[in-house]
Amino acid sequence: MKFKIKTNLWSGIIMGLFSIAMLIAMPGQVRLPMFDSGAPSPRIIPGTCLVGTLVCSAALIIQSLVFKKEKIFEFDWKKEKPCIVFILLLCAYVALTINIGFIPAVVIIFPIILFYCGERKPFICLQWPREWGSFSCSSTCSTYRCRVFRDWGAEFMGDLQQIVLALQNVFTLGNLAIIFGGLILGMIVGCIPGLSVTLGIILLLPLTYSFSSPDTAIISLLAVYVGGMYGGSISAITLNTPGTNSAIATTFDGYPLAKKGKVKKALDTSLFASTFGGLFSALLLLVCASFITKLVSKFASVEYFSMAILGISLIAGVSGDSLPKGIMSGLLGILMAAIGADAVTGVMRFTFGIDSLRYGIDMLPAMIALIALTQVVQKLRDFVLAAGKLDDVTKIDTEGLTLREAKSIIPACTRSSAIASILGAMPGVGGGVAQFMCYNECRRASKRPQDFGKGSLEGIAAAEASNNAVVGSAMIPLLTLGIPGDGVTALLLGAFILHGIQPGPNMFTKQGVIAYSIILGCLIANIFLYPIGLALTRAVAKIIQVRYTYLAPIIIIFCFAGAFAATGNTKELVLTAAILVFSYLLTLLDISSTPLMLGMILADIMEMNFVTSMMSYDKDYLIFFKRPISCCILILTVFLVISMIRINKKVEALNQEQMEAMKKGQEESRAEA
Repeated sequence: MKFKIKTNLWSGIIMGLFSIAMLIAMPGQVRLPMFDSGAPSPRIIPGTCLVGTLVCSAALIIQSLVFKKEKIFEFDWKKEKPCIVFILLLCAYVALTINIGFIPAVVIIFPIILFYCGERKPFICLQWPREWGSFSCSSTCSTYRCRVFRDWGAEFMGDLQQIVLALQNVFTLGNLAIIFGGLILGMIVGCIPGLSVTLGIILLLPLTYSFSSPDTAIISLLAVYVGGMYGGSISAITLNTPGTNSAIATTFDGYPLAKKGKVKKALDTSLFASTFGGLFSALLLLVCASFITKLVSKFASVEYFSMAILGISLIAGVSGDSLPKGIMSGLLGILMAAIGADAVTGVMRFTFGIDSLRYGIDMLPAMIALIALTQVVQKLRDFVLAAGKLDDVTKIDTEGLTLREAKSIIPACTRSSAIASILGAMPGVGGGVAQFMCYNECRRASKRPQDFGKGSLEGIAAAEASNNAVVGSAMIPLLTLGIPGDGVTALLLGAFILHGIQPGPNMFTKQGVIAYSIILGCLIANIFLYPIGLALTRAVAKIIQVRYTYLAPIIIIFCFAGAFAATGNTKELVLTAAILVFSYLLTLLDISSTPLMLGMILADIMEMNFVTSMMSYDKDYLIFFKRPISCCILILTVFLVISMIRINKKVEALNQEQMEAMKKGQEESRAEA
């Protein structure tokens, strides 16, 4: 059974009807408080979200019917059947866990998943390829000297006493071991196609509750972030399949170089460029964070509300090629966060008499369902459709990157790191956009642009330096303004809140030691990346050969265990399964879940500052435009959204062009073979 879905039209119709139904139900579901506390009505935020969703729905319908702008999703039952089956099996797993226990549910459901995937053997036997040789690394780690500029003033470095205390916090055996483990975990989840850095962070997030301090928890997640950005290049080079979206440009030159028998050289180039870009942006973060904080230290609740609007709008603006869908997704996230008791008036909102919704939807189960489980289900579907066939890992030779070659790619690394650091500091851009802009700029400035796409070391360096340069620079708006720079830092923002850390200007005054501990942890993680990468890249590349059907059950166990650990209540498992079904419906309608997740994360911050502003200025709704800084932020929001949409369209066009060229090259190589 096959049929085509007009995603714009049906998204508009379904979400429009949903908005109308919720607006009709609002008087009964969100009652007004019995007394006037001076706070705005608890209906304002959810009502505004529903009206905004209705407007976006109308825009999508008009685009489809009037302007004939439509995106078609071809629904093929044979292709989507595995996805639906896995979702139903996970829902059954939740039901069995609640009724008969965790272990019996695992024993019953997971063999069914393996059997459906075509597995008939309970164990997997991996053979170490003989051509890989020994497990040790044959290349010698080069030593690079770093000059320390002792004349840096306190105005750029922040409070020296806080930095010293932060150094004492970070340089402990426990923190260094956690950074080491986080880098390895990041490399593993980054190199396996179908997994991602976000999945690694979500898997580790529940475990961070057991850490002794919140800065240790965030440092561990940052280590996963750093390691994952490099790990994506391993599969991009060896399999021509990027492990992460930010490693797409690495395939343009990494895989052609690997086909020439120079896999080790390509991997060493990727590692060198990743370390260079990561250190560049981490040092930039250390220098600029305190300076930017001083500029915004006088922000009040009005400005913080505008900054929250800026963060949500920018992420929505770069989520796919449809701005109405992105905004709609962000508004749905805010609406989901509004479920439960209002923080000010105590009024129940949209619980529909369900006890499990009285305390709202917890952030961690929502993130697990929207990102981790959705990726697992899609990857299992692809595995079934491919009949379990996996690409062979390319032979890894012993000829690494020479010192002369390392010096030759430093200009490309510097140029790419500088551009990516600027783009990464712009909320909503991320490594996906930066990699293409840096790659093309380095190709334009190169003395041998004709080598790009054929195994150029400069091309690999440009792509990989931009990936890791985004890590540190994306933390700049997160730490200084409380706005995530990309999807991963949106998860980190949720982790900050879960651990009682409030990022923003006040963080460097109230929690300065924690702030600098996080920054220094990011810097140390990038320093550790190079020796760890040299030692363990071969072992991590081996993991790519593990059949996904054996990884998926482990990931699923961690996901549901993390959801349960959020509150220790089985209702979180039910909510996780329900949000997973909802996420699949969004996928069919081509609606990104990234703005939805960010909307849930920023909703509390936005509503709290909105209520504070209204109570402080006697419910003057124009105060956001009367205060100059707030008005400038809102104007900047509109300007940056338009700019990012244009940049995103150019990058998508360029990406399509590059992918077509790559497919053409592969077809030509097959024809020659």
